[in-house]
Amino acid sequence: MDGVQVFEPDWNGIEENLTSSIGAWKEATGS
Repeated sequence: MDGVQVFEPDWNGIEENLTSSIGAWKEATGS
């Protein structure tokens, strides 16, 4: 496993972006 980078996502950032994206999508689709 030499040279393999461990991917550690920024879960807090992802959650914030996901929430805002869902809000924007609901506004755009009127759902």
